[in-house]
Amino acid sequence: MSERELSPTEALFNIMSTLHTLGLSAVTRYTTPSKLVATAELFDDNDNLVESGAGKGPDSLIGALAESIEHFSTFQPLTGAPIRYRSDKIATQKAVTEDGIFTSLPHTENLIECFRLTSLNNNEELFAPCVLLCPKTTQNIHKDSNSALRFLSRYSSNSGIAFGCTENEALLHGAHETIERHILSLFYMTVCGLGPAMELYTPSAALLQNSAEEPPRCLGVSEQTASDHYQGRAVSLFCSGFSQSGPWSSPSFTHWLRMLA
Repeated sequence: MSERELSPTEALFNIMSTLHTLGLSAVTRYTTPSKLVATAELFDDNDNLVESGAGKGPDSLIGALAESIEHFSTFQPLTGAPIRYRSDKIATQKAVTEDGIFTSLPHTENLIECFRLTSLNNNEELFAPCVLLCPKTTQNIHKDSNSALRFLSRYSSNSGIAFGCTENEALLHGAHETIERHILSLFYMTVCGLGPAMELYTPSAALLQNSAEEPPRCLGVSEQTASDHYQGRAVSLFCSGFSQSGPWSSPSFTHWLRMLA
């Protein structure tokens, strides 16, 4: 399938509706004359910058907005009541027999909050501790917490949130996130001498020279004037007249996939 199932117009509408539901507004800009690279910055109701993202390609603006939503969502606190599962049951799941973090959990009856992850065909499931996937939850762990939570908090990380305007888009982007992180892990292992050597691409001298001459773009959050901010906000306010309970808040419009590395 292509990267996007919806037309650019439909995708942009759904993304802007999602931002409205989240109570956010966006400032977007193209960073190249070709409009093949764009950045997006998200602001809350108090005009505080909360997140940013970048996109590339013919639909770079859509990509930048979608990435900024992914970044914003990654470290948000949990919503809803997670499943509570026994530590010994988590450690002895068939799917984690080769995973040292899971198998090192104490074989006790202590309950741990978990996500229920499933395979794409829903034939297999895995109960993964929330603290492993949501670093935000580690703030509630203290010296009196059970030993399993204290152990898991050392490895708390997040492999990202995949955003899509349809379920298939979210799944595809989630697969891309997993592949990217797997390759990055292999690279780190190679650098640290923990894995086989990798044949790495070496850019040409001309490309390196050209990159050195270009001003850095899309690295971090760019500075901007107040007038730029309010001018850019007009892009996102076209949906401000909609109720937050409208159809664009339905799961059929926006799908999320939390990835486990």
